[in-house]
Amino acid sequence: MVSVAGADLFTSDCAGMTLSTMQRKTTLFDLVKVWVLAYAFNFVGTQLVAYFMAHQTGIISAAPYNDYLAALANGKLSHSWSTVFLKGIGANALVCLGTWMGYAGKDIVGKALGIWIPVMIFVTLGYEHSIANMFFIPAAMYNGADISWLQFVNDNLIPATLGNIVGGAAFVGLIYGYIYNPVRSK
Repeated sequence: MVSVAGADLFTSDCAGMTLSTMQRKTTLFDLVKVWVLAYAFNFVGTQLVAYFMAHQTGIISAAPYNDYLAALANGKLSHSWSTVFLKGIGANALVCLGTWMGYAGKDIVGKALGIWIPVMIFVTLGYEHSIANMFFIPAAMYNGADISWLQFVNDNLIPATLGNIVGGAAFVGLIYGYIYNPVRSK
């Protein structure tokens, strides 16, 4: 949806806004504004989907889906803060590379292949993507998982988000911004 339909995803904005700010196409204020708005609306969207489209419809309420979701959520909350942070860096470095490769695709198939490989790697490795976790962990909570909002936010969402910022902004945005910065080359 980001590379093809133009949806706004906080995690890909970590690289994109860093790059445009380095190129002086946007200001630091613009970067913060986009990050805050994207994050807030991504949160609202994930809650609407988790509660109304998944929980209220019963799609994830029965076994094996509910059991898997509870195990996934509890697994994501079983790691130390530093581990979640590091896994967040890896996740968003891969997500942003996938977005970058998706934008390079000339057609839908090229975009999909460019995106799929890095995203498949981050999912397979069990990395932490803050926006995906905004869906999965609350969806498990809506279905009765013994997880509090405070536990979710403190033990996963904050360190995953901070790791995602570092992974996207530093490991993709700053590096590609330096490589492709026409302001620097003048």
